[in-house]
Amino acid sequence: MTEFPPYVTNNPNKPGTAVEIVKYAVTRSGVSASFLSLPWIRAYHIAQTEKNIAIIPIARTPERENIFSWIGLVGPYKVYFFKLANRKDVIINSLSDAKKYRVGSNKGSSRANWLKAQGFKTVLTPSSDLEILMLFKERFELVLYPESVLYYRLNQENLSPLEVEKVLYVDSISREGLYLACNKKTDKEIVEKLSEVFATEDMKKNYYRITNKYDMSN
Repeated sequence: MTEFPPYVTNNPNKPGTAVEIVKYAVTRSGVSASFLSLPWIRAYHIAQTEKNIAIIPIARTPERENIFSWIGLVGPYKVYFFKLANRKDVIINSLSDAKKYRVGSNKGSSRANWLKAQGFKTVLTPSSDLEILMLFKERFELVLYPESVLYYRLNQENLSPLEVEKVLYVDSISREGLYLACNKKTDKEIVEKLSEVFATEDMKKNYYRITNKYDMSN
């Protein structure tokens, strides 16, 4: 897993919605598991290449559909372009408008891959938290970021949400949500047990119970 609050955090008392959801599923399924936080690029590589490895949270995209076994939803993923509120010169009403500006994005993320495929001018950062800090330093004009994560990051950095402005929703990379996904070579029994738990009404109830513990809005 990769630190990506509020889904995965470095706070042992509040480890993140995705972590709590998966731990609950693991307990209910009887599967044995350990959790390790790694940088995104390394975590993504290991999840693709090593048997009996899972990754959270990961956006379910068409490009990744056949790479992993998709187990269950661990969080919403509503992605927007954001700018600094005081940048009145940055005017965005469409994707074509957004392409006029530089966009910051975390290297190796589904957002960075989408931006590249769409022909955006990107500035890649080594971690998702640096995207916010570099936006405030005006290293680029826009970030493409999940709404709940952005507001959580702002709170962590003691930055006001009033200093950023949400300018454009991107449906094409928002709709599938964030998931628990396993390496394709993971034991069939593990995949089946976890998938069965995620399909239960009890799991759905606990999904909402857990996510409600965290501030997922601005």
